[in-house]
Amino acid sequence: MYTKKGDLGTSTILHSKARIIKSDLLFEALGSVDELNALIGVCKTKVTSQAPVYNEKTMQEVLHFVQEQLFIIQADLAGASVSLKEEAIETSEEIIDLITKKIPPITSFFIAGGTELAAFLDYARTVCRRVERVLIQAEAESNITLGLAEKAFLNRLSSLLFALTRWENHIHNVNEHNPQY
Repeated sequence: MYTKKGDLGTSTILHSKARIIKSDLLFEALGSVDELNALIGVCKTKVTSQAPVYNEKTMQEVLHFVQEQLFIIQADLAGASVSLKEEAIETSEEIIDLITKKIPPITSFFIAGGTELAAFLDYARTVCRRVERVLIQAEAESNITLGLAEKAFLNRLSSLLFALTRWENHIHNVNEHNPQY
């Protein structure tokens, strides 16, 4: 559970013996993806409906799929020889498209809330956007390289989380409330 090797504020990544300061953007990127993955885990615990969302897959199964992709991104960032596959992006797009066909069209921004799960999914969407920004910054300012699939997946993921938020409210007959500017 602990090694005491990080007590002085440094750590290592896979296949490297070099110590890296924990404030390095690489660790910020890894921690941000980990935070999003944990938040998706919270969302999974809030699912109450077993209604299929996509290809007979429930909300929990879709969220598990998302977590698997986030683990791949983390592993890739940490130096493992894995990378996200294009199919992850295609699957995300298929889920978004299917949900979009089943719910009312968007006419305005709407205020977050609705069911507890919808609120958490919307929160996860905002964390996802931050993760995307952190990873782009880390790539620009550090020695990490993100694949096109990772960038595209994170961009789709925020859209997927938005679609899932709207789906959750829709299946529970919760009206979306537009802000009154």
